[in-house]
Amino acid sequence: MRSGRWLAYAKRELNFHRDIVLYSFEDKTHTRVTDGTVEASSPAFSRDGEYLYFSASTNAGPVQVGLNMTSQERPFRAGVYALALARDGKTPLAPKAGDEEVADAGDASADVESSDDETTDANSDPASKIDLDGLAQRIVPIPIPVENYLQLHVAHDGSLLLLRGPQAGAANLPPSTPPASRNTLLRYDFKDGSFKPIIGGITQFTLSHDGKQLLAMMANGSLTTAKVMPETKPKPLNLSGVRVRVDPKAEWAQIFDEAWRREAQHFYDPNMHGLDWESVYQKYRPLLDHVGRREDLNALIVSMIAELQVGHNRAGAATCTTNRQRRQGCPAPITRSRTIDTAFRKSTRARSGIPSSPRRSRNPAIRSTRASSFSRSMAPISPRATTSTPGCREPLADRSP
Repeated sequence: MRSGRWLAYAKRELNFHRDIVLYSFEDKTHTRVTDGTVEASSPAFSRDGEYLYFSASTNAGPVQVGLNMTSQERPFRAGVYALALARDGKTPLAPKAGDEEVADAGDASADVESSDDETTDANSDPASKIDLDGLAQRIVPIPIPVENYLQLHVAHDGSLLLLRGPQAGAANLPPSTPPASRNTLLRYDFKDGSFKPIIGGITQFTLSHDGKQLLAMMANGSLTTAKVMPETKPKPLNLSGVRVRVDPKAEWAQIFDEAWRREAQHFYDPNMHGLDWESVYQKYRPLLDHVGRREDLNALIVSMIAELQVGHNRAGAATCTTNRQRRQGCPAPITRSRTIDTAFRKSTRARSGIPSSPRRSRNPAIRSTRASSFSRSMAPISPRATTSTPGCREPLADRSP
């Protein structure tokens, strides 16, 4: 979240917790707001640039690393906090004085002019005054329940919009239930202290630059818009006129090249388990010409990365299971295609000198002998290099057609 000359972001630390950090565009410095003992996220500047809001949790440790089942169904509770950015700043929760302010009649014209200026600059970011000394001492909690908050944004009127999710293990729902169906968007009003739900079943949301309009993705995958106000009715966003022109062959070639490149640049072993990764590319790239559908591409990528012989190295996505998703252009679940399998077998046998599969004989003895001979000949199907691939961690050449 940016405000004038400052940027606020959440940074993941070595202890797996995130800290809120302020970045100055003027002197290029980073200043931590939190101290690493809490899981802090969702920083958002107030509209006037005087405050920084964020959520923070002190019980997030057990859910930070999901290596085993001990981290499942653990509660996650976060509070919401406000930081007064200026040293002389006041808390946003201070009670207002009951004295009425009397304006001079001669200032009426000046008020009109100032209102015009405010209208003109409504979309401009305020220049926040931030005193970096003593930031932690100016943090105050917002008086709302400590719950599982997923997002936080500031509306045009200064109110806070928070997306609340259910607690893990609170209910066992049918597998067909969208995970976000129980999420709720809530609004906190600083003026009267009210904290009320306004929209349910939201996966994620964002606000327009002026904070008056809301765009949300619903649990069923649709997009809705709404005006930000205490009571609002979301309206579905009509996407029937959206058209995307895609060349499948070119797109599949790009996906294949990027999958190969990501393995080369991010695989945990720089030696690539002894493989010549460039040779692996040359081995599987010709098979791309036989890809006739998205599932074939997934099968080809799976075969290529399987050469690394390592667990948790998968390819997926771009699949669906419901008729509605298929009508929206999502392909069916991954299945191996006879076309790609046949091309793969012919290509690998031709490169390694493996004979074609023997014809099926009616004589069981002959059939058994041929099958045994053929299975022994499959051993050298995946040759490996004994030396590492030089420069595999360097930027790789562009392979776009």
